[in-house]
Amino acid sequence: MHPRRNEASLIVRVVEDEKIIFDPANDHIHQLNATAALVWDLCDGSRSAGEIEEAVARHFRTPRAMVAQDVDRLLKEFAARGLVCDSMAQSVARKRNVSA
Repeated sequence: MHPRRNEASLIVRVVEDEKIIFDPANDHIHQLNATAALVWDLCDGSRSAGEIEEAVARHFRTPRAMVAQDVDRLLKEFAARGLVCDSMAQSVARKRNVSA
């Protein structure tokens, strides 16, 4: 999985040390603390989940094993809430549509 933020459909603001994401399609507000915001910011479609774990571990100067479970949980939660999508799956689907 190479998670990518769904920024086109979301309104994002930084308020103090939190990132606030408004999803107008669902009329829902998501409040991300600093750690969740870092993970969301790293979801640019170019990194795998493992690479995001590595980046978070480096940021907090802690072993990857200490952050892996939290990052995995956040990525699953972001996907379930429509905040990220899998850029690799989208890329494959686009290629299939082009070749069809």
